Amino acid sequence: MSKQTKNLVAIMSVWVAMFFISGCASVPTNQIKQNEIQKIHSIAVLTFTDAPGADAGNSGGVVAASIGSAVLSIPRWRLVDKSFVQNLTAGKDINRASSVELMRLGNALGVDAIIVGNVSQFEIGSIPFLFFLAFDKNVYRVSYSLRMVDMKNGSVCWSGSTSASAFTSLEDAARRATDKLFEQIRQMDLGPLPAELARSGDVIPLRESFFDPGKNLVVKNLEAQKGIDLQTTRALSEVVKNTLADYCSVQSLDALAAVNSLVEEKLKAGCDDTQCIIEVAGAMDISQVVTGNISKLGNTYMLSLMLIQTKGDNLGVIKRASEECQCTEEELIGMVKRVAAKLMQ
Repeated sequence: MSKQTKNLVAIMSVWVAMFFISGCASVPTNQIKQNEIQKIHSIAVLTFTDAPGADAGNSGGVVAASIGSAVLSIPRWRLVDKSFVQNLTAGKDINRASSVELMRLGNALGVDAIIVGNVSQFEIGSIPFLFFLAFDKNVYRVSYSLRMVDMKNGSVCWSGSTSASAFTSLEDAARRATDKLFEQIRQMDLGPLPAELARSGDVIPLRESFFDPGKNLVVKNLEAQKGIDLQTTRALSEVVKNTLADYCSVQSLDALAAVNSLVEEKLKAGCDDTQCIIEVAGAMDISQVVTGNISKLGNTYMLSLMLIQTKGDNLGVIKRASEECQCTEEELIGMVKRVAAKLMQ
C-alpha cells in the first residue's frame, strides 16, 4: 500500500469514526415543567436500575454519578450527600417505588426532589466494516431515561431520555449523554438559590439532629392527658410507630422494658422527663427515642411529639412537632400521621 493510499485510509478512518459516533448519539428528549422545577433547590440522585448485558453490572451507579456531577453544575441546585442516600435505599428497588413511597424517602432525605431512572444500554462494541476498511476500535455506548419527582406532591416535574457514544470509556459515554440531557436545564432561568442552601456548599451533608438510618428508633407510648382514654392512646401510639416505620426500624420502649429490669423499674417509677429517658435508653444501647402526649379539650385534640437523642453528642430534645384539630377520631388518625412525619422534615 502506497503512502498516499495509507493517508487516504487514515483520513477515511477518522471520518467514519466521527460519523459513527455522531450518528449513534440521538437527540435527547426532555419534558420539563418549568414552573415546578423552578421551585426545586435540593436534590437526591438515586442509583439507576442497571441495564441488561455483561458489561452493565454497575451501569446504574455510573449513570447516577454522572447525573450527580451535572446537578452540581446547576448554580441553583444542591446535591444531598451520596452516603446518606445509599444508607436509606440499601436493598430497596427504588425505581419500582410508587410516588408515595418516593415522597416518604424524600422526606427522610430532606430534599425537594428525587431523580430516579433506568439504564437501557451500557455496552462495549466496535465500528462495523466499511468497504475494505475494518476497525478494531472499541466504542462505548450508553442510553438511559430519568424522571425527577417533586416531593411536595409526588408529580414528575422533569422526564427525559438520552444516549451517547465515546471511544474512551463507558463513564465518558455516560457523561456525554448527561451533558446533552442537562443542556436545556442549564439554559433555563431558575432564579437565585435560597440563602440557607447557599451557605451549605455544593453538597448537603447528612442532616444533623435527625434520624440515624443505621440505628433503631424506639417509640415510647404516648402519655394520655385530659380527655383521652387509655385505649385510644395505645391505638394512636401504634399509629406513630407505624408511620415512623416507613423511614427506619422502630421498636416500642415499653415492650423492650419487659426484658430489662432497670428499664422496667424506671418506667414504673414514672420515667417521663428527658434525662430519665436518656438514662433508660442508654442502658439499652438505644440512640434515639420518640415520646409525646395527647389530650382533648372540648372538641379539640392536641398532640405533641419530640425526638430525643440518647447517645453520642447533642443529648436531649433535638426535634419537636405538634398539631391541633377539631376532628373525628378517623380524622385524628390522619393528624397523628402528619405530626409523626414532621419529625422527619
